[in-house]
Amino acid sequence: MNTPDQESVVELTDAPTKNKKYLKISIAVCVMIGAGVLFWEEFLEDRLVAKRWGVVEPGKIYRSGQVSSYLIEPMLRENKIEKVIALNGSDLNKPYLKSEVETARKLKIDHQVLHLIGDGTGDVEDYAEAVAEIMRCEKAGKPVLVHCAAGAQRTGGVVAAYRMLVQKKTPEEAYHELLQYDWKPKKDQALIDYLNQNLATLSKLLEQKIEWYEPPETIPVIGK
Repeated sequence: MNTPDQESVVELTDAPTKNKKYLKISIAVCVMIGAGVLFWEEFLEDRLVAKRWGVVEPGKIYRSGQVSSYLIEPMLRENKIEKVIALNGSDLNKPYLKSEVETARKLKIDHQVLHLIGDGTGDVEDYAEAVAEIMRCEKAGKPVLVHCAAGAQRTGGVVAAYRMLVQKKTPEEAYHELLQYDWKPKKDQALIDYLNQNLATLSKLLEQKIEWYEPPETIPVIGK
């Protein structure tokens, strides 16, 4: 039979062993969680969730990132899309965009490719064409999807321009919508600078392209 002193020694001896056991269990749990997150992001997410899919105007205008080949056909069918505007033209040789083009052809959906840069900047003529085509589709009653690769920068910039110049939404409303789709203020300031430098030119181009476009009384300034 152990004395109280002997029992104390046994307990002290067992403590490090128990701590090591708990540490191993904790590490194993963390590894399993990390592996699960990685598996979701790399293999499952794009197959189950359309990247940053959003509604600009219900039944009329939609936005997203690059929708995977697993989801593009059901998403286009479900939302009755009749026009797709892809802003990530530099990705034309990538599987997902190639699949999208093929799916649009199969479903007899008009597909247009424009070439904006990943940070949301690019040729203002392409910006104007994207916004103008959204306006044409809305007037014609053709549900339209506008997207880029991530659905945050190029798509965010085009939608912000549409909101402010066409719908006359406030810069604050347009800015808040950018944030909703994972635009990062500190990291992605180039988009804001680009919009503020080009909105006046963009508005003039829209006047040339769309006869019913009414420019705002003053050109908005976003994010200031």
